[in-house]
Amino acid sequence: MEENGIHEARGKVRQARTRLKRIESLLGEIERCDLDDERTTFLLRDRLASLEREIRALSGFSDLPSTLESISSRLKERADEAFRWAKNSVASSLEKKLADHGLGLSGNFPTLTCGLLTLEFSFEGNGSVQIFFGPHVERLKQVPIDPEAMAKAVRDIYEALDGEGFDEEAHLDLLFRAYRNTALLGQRPVGSTVPITAVMIQAAILKQGKRFFRDPTRSSFTDYGRVRFAYDLSRLGARSIRDHQLHLAVASMEQTRRPEDHLWVPRGPRDSRGTHYAGLAFSRMAS
Repeated sequence: MEENGIHEARGKVRQARTRLKRIESLLGEIERCDLDDERTTFLLRDRLASLEREIRALSGFSDLPSTLESISSRLKERADEAFRWAKNSVASSLEKKLADHGLGLSGNFPTLTCGLLTLEFSFEGNGSVQIFFGPHVERLKQVPIDPEAMAKAVRDIYEALDGEGFDEEAHLDLLFRAYRNTALLGQRPVGSTVPITAVMIQAAILKQGKRFFRDPTRSSFTDYGRVRFAYDLSRLGARSIRDHQLHLAVASMEQTRRPEDHLWVPRGPRDSRGTHYAGLAFSRMAS
């Protein structure tokens, strides 16, 4: 950017910095001089004379602020245009990479959505994007603003959520058993509504293999957290099992303030819309 005078301005800034360092050093020496001590009298006069010369030399840099302001003003419009182009380029490139895997992208900066995932962009510094489950419900990953890195992160999240497949009937059975255990522990009859997060805990326990029950350590534990539990709920099409029908109770505003009192469940595995639920029940269907 030589044509913008940046090189010349940097040279002036370096010269001014050198002068200011000298002035700072001189002021330090002058501060240590004692006017009542004859031993520092000659030193003080010498340093004051040097200070005057440095101050006069600074007058040669009086146009530096206006020069820098002019350079900044000329470049700002070009930088803003380049910034807008870069953002649009990132969005279009990311959209293409996701489309290759059957995923869509929508929204406007700084917030884009890809199915049930929310991508929140920050263009400060080097830039980064945070990926959330749902509308900022649970933060899953943070990656740099790079189309390849972002597309890979999104793909990895969906692959982890989808797993190797989904047996709807088996999952509904797991959910029913987890609900029944929750009701039993809470001394409630089957058919009553219990906290959905309590059912989630029981489902996580039922997900464990024999190794965990032989030795319940971290290494033997199979993860089954809020995001995966909610995602599996969103994949259920069937809602009935063993003459019982699954029902979800919507959370109150007060309940949504505490994660332990509710769970956000998307309407579908690729739907950014969803509902906060507080309770779950399997009620007996009429014969």
